[in-house]
Amino acid sequence: MLALVGGMSIGFATVTLAEPLPLAHIPDGQMPDLKSKAFNGNFALEGAAGNAVIRSRYGNDVGGDGQKIYVFGYQVDLTNAYEVNGAAGISAITLDLPKAAEIVAWPKLPGQVKFYVIDEDGSNKGVPLTAAEINGDKITFRFATPVSAGKTPGSGEHSQWFGFVSATRPGNGPVEVSPAGQIVKPPAAPSTAAGGKPADNQNGTAAVTSDAPTITVLLPLGDQPGGDQKSNKQKNGNLPGTNSGGTNSSGTTSTGN
Repeated sequence: MLALVGGMSIGFATVTLAEPLPLAHIPDGQMPDLKSKAFNGNFALEGAAGNAVIRSRYGNDVGGDGQKIYVFGYQVDLTNAYEVNGAAGISAITLDLPKAAEIVAWPKLPGQVKFYVIDEDGSNKGVPLTAAEINGDKITFRFATPVSAGKTPGSGEHSQWFGFVSATRPGNGPVEVSPAGQIVKPPAAPSTAAGGKPADNQNGTAAVTSDAPTITVLLPLGDQPGGDQKSNKQKNGNLPGTNSGGTNSSGTTSTGN
């Protein structure tokens, strides 16, 4: 649509607002059992050293109308990431899909649950979520507070498990993270250290990436190449699991709940 203002033509683009969605809270240990397939997306978090992980997994079941459905689960795990240049963390993750996923209810959960979070309890419980949003073919999950890297290796946080139910077939695809924190950029280091090797940061700590990482997780991709992956099959039981992260952060596949 065009409007004339003072002789000038101005184009108005249609703006699609994010649609907030209710998150159903499932008590710890009360997720129905499903055999699951799992994949760990390891990446370098800006401002931190060590290993950051987004865990993903899914199990399949039958929907209310007899169709095959998939219960997707995710967890952000910064247990083994530690701060190098100020505070480092993640405030949200966004699934940027090639097309909008078909979101459905899971009959095994009451109340027509489509989006869920598993409420952990205990002293080492994960960071909770506050919202899920759909904006076209993007699904965003936001945390109540940023999931933060630790001050020392092994002391970082993990999120609670969360996810949704879809009739769209799974495959491996990218996920975006929204960094949080106050990253302090160190002074420019010499391009090479003694002996001609690339130098780390001037403070002697491990080099820190400043580029947005490419992270691969299990997503509802439909009939995309690599859909319905078979190579990472796990018989884990309680999908997506309630154990905290940090124990399976090496490699690319998860090895238990």
